[in-house]
Amino acid sequence: LVHRDAVETALAAAYAGDDLGGAHAAVAAASVYTVETCAEVIADLFRYGGGRVLSLASPLQRYLRDALAACQHIGVSEENYERLGRLRLALADR
Repeated sequence: LVHRDAVETALAAAYAGDDLGGAHAAVAAASVYTVETCAEVIADLFRYGGGRVLSLASPLQRYLRDALAACQHIGVSEENYERLGRLRLALADR
């Protein structure tokens, strides 16, 4: 929902012809949060899945690998949090 809300806000700003700098930064930060949260949930499921999830035949193996790979994608770098923070701090000075 966090990610969907950020995307809907950015889309509304785009349709309105507004500056997308803040909306883009919010979508990027929401993407990082979403990917990290999903990876944590899958890691917990894997941990509590017991010995049977250690089998390569377990779909949880693939889910965990995919989630961890997504965390390494440049588009969901934690630098997006910094970018959004800097933008919001600059807006707070106005």
